[in-house]
Amino acid sequence: MTPSVATSNRIFILSVIVALIAGYSYSAASDVSKSKHSWLRPPPAGVDVRLLSAPDYRAPAFRVIDAKRSEAIALLKAVSFVEIGDRQAAQFLGRDEMSAGGPYYLLRGVCLDQMGAFEVLQKSGTTLVHFGTMGVNKTALNWPVIAHLKTKPREIFVTASTDE
Repeated sequence: MTPSVATSNRIFILSVIVALIAGYSYSAASDVSKSKHSWLRPPPAGVDVRLLSAPDYRAPAFRVIDAKRSEAIALLKAVSFVEIGDRQAAQFLGRDEMSAGGPYYLLRGVCLDQMGAFEVLQKSGTTLVHFGTMGVNKTALNWPVIAHLKTKPREIFVTASTDE
């Protein structure tokens, strides 16, 4: 092997190693599931069963667009939900307007690799924000969502799950 080929091979191998290490660091740093900053907050078993088996209200929740995510996270820094108007809800979703009238709520949510769907379930003001997706070994991300709710949340629980 000539010196230039050997050097090229070493550079290639080093660049692959650096890329793998950088990818691992990014993945570990972004996965909030084990972090004290995680918004995951599973309900106690009795509450979970009651919400899932007979909710008073069930509706989809919609992910805040990337461009507005930091702004939404700042609003949720110390609280798990904020009531917002139609105009602000539309802006967080990148829409011109909302089709249904309020009340809209900005809620804490956790998604897994951003693929899947959010759903909100309520029972007497107890609110569950759930994200479901397919697959395994997903990275958990705090992600604000917008939902139209019938009742102002009294207590918020946040879960995320995968199905294989």
